[in-house]
Amino acid sequence: MANIIFITTKFLYPPDEGGKIDSFMNLKVLSANNNVFLYYIGKKNQNEEKLKKETKLAGCLNFDKDTKNSIFGLLKNIFSYTPYTFSKYHDRKIYKVIEKLIKEKKIEVVFLDHLHMAYYGKSLKEKYCNLKIILREHNVEYIFWQRIFKEERNVFKKIIFCWQWLKIKRYERKIMKYFDKYLMISAVDEGKLKEIAPDVNCTIFPTPVDVEGYQLFSKESKPVPYSLIYLGNFSWLPNLNGVLWFLKEVWPKIIKTFPQVQFFIVGKNPPEELKKYSSKNIIITGYVDDIKPWVDKAEVFIVPLFSGGGIRIKILEALAMGKVIITTSIGSEGIEVENGKHVIIADDKDSFAQGIEKLFRHKEIQASLSKNSLELMREKYSLEAAQGLLDKTIMEILGEVIHFQ
Repeated sequence: MANIIFITTKFLYPPDEGGKIDSFMNLKVLSANNNVFLYYIGKKNQNEEKLKKETKLAGCLNFDKDTKNSIFGLLKNIFSYTPYTFSKYHDRKIYKVIEKLIKEKKIEVVFLDHLHMAYYGKSLKEKYCNLKIILREHNVEYIFWQRIFKEERNVFKKIIFCWQWLKIKRYERKIMKYFDKYLMISAVDEGKLKEIAPDVNCTIFPTPVDVEGYQLFSKESKPVPYSLIYLGNFSWLPNLNGVLWFLKEVWPKIIKTFPQVQFFIVGKNPPEELKKYSSKNIIITGYVDDIKPWVDKAEVFIVPLFSGGGIRIKILEALAMGKVIITTSIGSEGIEVENGKHVIIADDKDSFAQGIEKLFRHKEIQASLSKNSLELMREKYSLEAAQGLLDKTIMEILGEVIHFQ
């Protein structure tokens, strides 16, 4: 049993979006067999006790810092080596608290959640060379920004995204040497990271999923016939662009063939350009406390995604619930699914529409996809698989550790 500090960008409860879900599940698995102290950036949250109860945390601490984007912050960052998306999380006061916790709690392992926290690992490693530091990458950041840059049509935004992409690529390459272990969310991301740093010490650690918990929920599932669902936080540009593409390019074909079709669009921060599509066939819910009932009532789960990085945790959750999924190549990226065996992959409007039509018309295809996907989830993405892998990783990097007095 090790003493570990888990440092992250935000409070993790409730786990109601992809990044938070991955962080929450990592924290839960990590604290099962270790003494874990959480240190998060943001205002003190009233749900700390709930988080402690669900994850068996040994302690919880926060640092109140405004991390919202601002034009002033962006301009100030122009001549900085550190990308703006990371620098807004940096504060020497935060570092001092981390250093104090390491000494007081006899911390052996620092677990940094997101590349945004890498700065603190670098500072700690330079001072305490024997301290073991793990960095959890949710995606390869430079690839994410490269894709955003390529998709953007606004010239001003395109310049900013290009600048951030190149700066992040340089930063990501240079900071890797300070960490004892990189936990990559998929083999795809590991490969992309090694393109810029071939010697980086990686372990592939997929997002843990409570497969049996999802199965218990969906055991008596009776989805609405001819229904679709899209799930996402629409503040994240790839989610918004994906669902708007579907509504403009694919939806007219679907509703023409199946006039009774229902489309549930579920997730927080839907903008006006999305809300205008609301109709008797298109239900836009906004934020919901629990996504499971909505996913459960839909027949087909769609993920039309053309940019982004990492993996789509919502796909893992939907697979654990036995849902049939149609997505794009980027949507399925990093998840060990096969086209036609676990999901349907379609990268243009015609094949996407044809895939939905096939699923609506052929229940035996739905049953086969669902069965194969559940087997995959139990083998590769279950809590049990994650627990064994993470425990082994901690034991491997620890060896002899010096406590700091």
